[in-house]
Amino acid sequence: MSRQDDKPETLAWARAGMRQARRLRAYRIVRRQVLGRVQRNSTARELVNRVFEISDAPGSNTQVIPDCPPAGRLLAGRGVATLPVAVISLVGVPDGTVDEVVDEIARLQVLTAGFRPIFVLDGPQLGSPRRYGYVAEMLVSASAWNFPDQDWEKYAAARISSITATYGAQLTMAVPASGLDRGSAVVLQSLAAERPTLR
Repeated sequence: MSRQDDKPETLAWARAGMRQARRLRAYRIVRRQVLGRVQRNSTARELVNRVFEISDAPGSNTQVIPDCPPAGRLLAGRGVATLPVAVISLVGVPDGTVDEVVDEIARLQVLTAGFRPIFVLDGPQLGSPRRYGYVAEMLVSASAWNFPDQDWEKYAAARISSITATYGAQLTMAVPASGLDRGSAVVLQSLAAERPTLR
């Protein structure tokens, strides 16, 4: 019997197991406490994707469990894992300005409860986003680029595109070298428009 033939039986077995589990008293407690931890664990998500051969290929009726970057330490509660992801490029922002920009974005996140930031940096300022528990990704800076046969802009664009796809980001934006301006702040605030406030 092929592996394809086993799938309906496996699904029926899984459904029967879930019906039995829901009858247990501890089901709600376990679901509330454990499920969130498992969903945030990248190893567990990868394991589920591999074991159940979940695919996001065209024509497939299943989807890969999306990577859930943490919202940081400032937000908590139900719904945090479903907030839109914003990839925020700090490429070209001077090292002395990075702390100020990250602090302002953290303030906006608390005020709006509307997004989960992923920072892209080309300098050694990883500690700035990490203070808040945010994800930070690195690029090789243009000044340190030592591959004359390859264009740095193409590399940077491909890397940011890969980060955006990996985290399933709904927004990708670049902060100007002068720091977070009013227009960039409005774009981040727009992610919270018509969304309920987290409690």
